[in-house]
Amino acid sequence: MASLTHLEIVGGCEDVESFPKDCLLPSGLTSLRIIKFPKLKSLDSKGLQRLTSLTTLYIGGCPELQFFVLSGLQHLTSLIELKISGCPGLQSLTQAGLQHLTSLETLRIWDCPKLQYLTKERLPDSLCFGATIMYSQYSQNQVNHCLVHLKIL
Repeated sequence: MASLTHLEIVGGCEDVESFPKDCLLPSGLTSLRIIKFPKLKSLDSKGLQRLTSLTTLYIGGCPELQFFVLSGLQHLTSLIELKISGCPGLQSLTQAGLQHLTSLETLRIWDCPKLQYLTKERLPDSLCFGATIMYSQYSQNQVNHCLVHLKIL
């Protein structure tokens, strides 16, 4: 499993509330897709911190996902693309560590109607105009206050 670089997990994890567990995923992963975890409430920072080669992360169809554990993404310094969709319970990404993702070029969030806060810090300059929120309840003032380079559709 050490040579595994792409992993997509679709369903079959009906009782999982936190993912991934520490040392569960190979550190050489470059692409991870987590789809249809109906009871997933949080992403575990200990399980993610080893994934320093990860360039693409997609999380979708996780209706109970509410937050990322404190600084959950900050170790993913190679992450270029982050996509989150179909997570209607997601309310905030302020503790995710988005400001530490200095390689991030694409941030796409859609179908997360309760999402109100992305980060207390400025998003990395690497995003430029690659950030898109397709469906949210942001007021324009909240967006201007938190994010300089955010495109709202």
